[in-house]
Amino acid sequence: MRDYGIDKDTVEKQVLDAIFRVIDKIKNEKEMGKSEHSIDREVDLMTGSIINQIMLGFSFYGERFKEFSGLKQLLDIQQVYFISFWSLLIEMSPWIRHIPIYVKHFYNYGKKATESLFEYSQKEIEKRIEARKDPNYLPEEGMDVLDQFLESVEETDQNDPENYYKVKYLTAFVYDMFLAGQETTSNTINFLILYLMLDQSSQEKLQNELDKVMEEKRGVAEETGEEFDGKFRQSDPNKDVKIGGHNLKAGTVVIPQISTVLFDERIFPDPEKFIPERFLDENGQFKKIEENIPFGVGKSCVGEALARMELFLFTANFFYKFHVYPPNPLNPPKYEKRQTFAVKLPDYNCSVELRN
Repeated sequence: MRDYGIDKDTVEKQVLDAIFRVIDKIKNEKEMGKSEHSIDREVDLMTGSIINQIMLGFSFYGERFKEFSGLKQLLDIQQVYFISFWSLLIEMSPWIRHIPIYVKHFYNYGKKATESLFEYSQKEIEKRIEARKDPNYLPEEGMDVLDQFLESVEETDQNDPENYYKVKYLTAFVYDMFLAGQETTSNTINFLILYLMLDQSSQEKLQNELDKVMEEKRGVAEETGEEFDGKFRQSDPNKDVKIGGHNLKAGTVVIPQISTVLFDERIFPDPEKFIPERFLDENGQFKKIEENIPFGVGKSCVGEALARMELFLFTANFFYKFHVYPPNPLNPPKYEKRQTFAVKLPDYNCSVELRN
């Protein structure tokens, strides 16, 4: 992101603004007498607004909320379809795409959702290209990634086959960044809230630590951690390889099954249990476990720095302000995995107490 003129301080401010929208929304609901809150939905909106602000220069609050609701619905349809019978069938037998019943189920359900998401990205790109034709054009809130990309398009040789700054790549680029920047972080935060709601002891330990290190102020900023350096690195397989007895041709797309490592009991005993202490040494300091690879291995994940920033700032600020507990302690929300393209949770509500 830094290569596109998006510095860490700017992003941190946008992240904090979005986080405090969630906090203020929950506080307002409390003041109005509401006893249960759909924090997971607020987190969805928060993460979607953050990545869209960075990419396209606007959030989804206010009048644009309906846009986000539509996009989220399309994403949900798409992710369910990715692991559906029809999707798996076409992977095994591509010729099936010519059968009418397949066209009915595939196009009207999964493919149509994907096309609609691409159309949304394309529409925003075309609007920006048209706006930039005005010699007096100035971005409303500074240069976003789309503006920076289009500026690079204007400054580079479009006939160079090695040049990736081309408008034809933009639609997929914007779509990929929104999908990766919204779903993954939102999903992680929603798992965290549920885990801490069901494990009051761990939540209290977290809050005791926060009380020790946080002063009374609007919010804590991320003053430690890695430099915000999300460079876009190209990494394509460039030769034939043999892995586990399987021959893979150069250019084959490989998606690692990271969960096989994260749920390996030899490395993480009782992997299904929420045990934060597994990452602490005998002195209570962070213990690095090489096999903990939520962002994969090899060259850095393009969204890792942003995701870490969002996770840290949300956890610190939200749980400093609120204590979260089940609306009905005798019948709390259950930890149930819902399998889509990524493992997700069913919607759930929670109750909160204001701490600070």
